[in-house]
Amino acid sequence: GKVVDQDGTPLPLVNIVAITVTIEDGLRQSHPYVTAQTDDRGIYRLGGQMPGRYYMKASGRGGGAYVYTGDIPPRYGDGESFADVYFGGGAALDATTPVTLDPGAEIHADFTLKMEPSYKIWGALMNFVPQEAVQFELRSGDEDVSASRVIVNGDTGRFEVQEAVPGAYTLHVTQDNTSADVPVTVGRADVTGVV
Repeated sequence: GKVVDQDGTPLPLVNIVAITVTIEDGLRQSHPYVTAQTDDRGIYRLGGQMPGRYYMKASGRGGGAYVYTGDIPPRYGDGESFADVYFGGGAALDATTPVTLDPGAEIHADFTLKMEPSYKIWGALMNFVPQEAVQFELRSGDEDVSASRVIVNGDTGRFEVQEAVPGAYTLHVTQDNTSADVPVTVGRADVTGVV
């Protein structure tokens, strides 16, 4: 498929996730099955899929959590981002219809994303082990909306989640077996002081 913005401009480095749904212990559980990123033309391909039903989701941009040392953090992005969206336009799994992939078939799933101003969430990690990997998830309800561009000072634990669009979230941070959940509301300005 292809991913463009509301003006038809191709969007590079957009994460596309194919999600499967299973019933586990009587509860419906969603699982990312496979992911891909759009290239410089906004095109992505998820190859070698097993036949089945998939929910397709455009979820953040590539970049991941980047650990740096020193006083000057790296910069991503251009100050714009998008709210996660499922193929067909739904904002949540319950509001969308899966695509069905039959044996030997191909499915074309295009996305048009509404780009809007985005903001940063700044804070510091407590009980942080320096120079160890840290994972960040930005959640909206039960949906992981992918804090995919995060920078962390490996010495101090100061962090910056980039490209958050306005909304109410839970910031979930994990390092080894330690994790924390912090509610965060992003308005029309950067959020500071998150611990």
